[in-house]
Amino acid sequence: MISPTEPEYLLFRDLAKQELGLDWTRDRKYLLETRLGPRLEHLGISSFTAYHQHLLQPGSVDEKQYFHNAITTTKTGFYRDQEDFAFFREQVLPQVYTDVRAGDSRAIRFWSAGCSSGEEPFSLTFEALEELEQQRSHRRPFDLRILGSDVNTDMLSIGENALYLDHQIESLPEFIREKYFRHATGAGRTAYQVVSEARSAVHYRHFNLLDRRYPIATRFQA
Repeated sequence: MISPTEPEYLLFRDLAKQELGLDWTRDRKYLLETRLGPRLEHLGISSFTAYHQHLLQPGSVDEKQYFHNAITTTKTGFYRDQEDFAFFREQVLPQVYTDVRAGDSRAIRFWSAGCSSGEEPFSLTFEALEELEQQRSHRRPFDLRILGSDVNTDMLSIGENALYLDHQIESLPEFIREKYFRHATGAGRTAYQVVSEARSAVHYRHFNLLDRRYPIATRFQA
């Protein structure tokens, strides 16, 4: 397998910082070797220096996305930050619904930036739908939409499919698993798919938070 030299590691460290805002530690040199070494061999590129030059070519848009995907896979999970979700549940949601009831628009819009494979936006959706059930008596229905954005297109595809394995949902409360997931099979493994009511509320979009362009016109409450 092709391994990066120290100068080559520094080239990619700077590129990751410039394009994605990532601050790499030394263990990322190993990440370059394991995740991109086989890619270089597949492309017939003999060194990380040559691959770096390849990425900077105007016609290498698809390969640049491959590079972004390879270095941005991160740990995620449903309700990963418990304190943040408690604040969202207890403080943000009630205020948002109160404000919307008092206005003319029924639109409720939340944005999960850096959503990875969808666990966070779906967690937000479950909370919003639970609160919505408490608001059913209101004479006009609410229009709930949650945007999940990420720079990693592989992760976005997982979120769009909304399929998760048993170990990914086992820590969820039983009532959440029973209410918002259904058994599904794929690739020979038992999986669980988020129910259509929750899936339809979440929309995914490829977006780099460092992009100088801001093509999202929606106004979000959170």
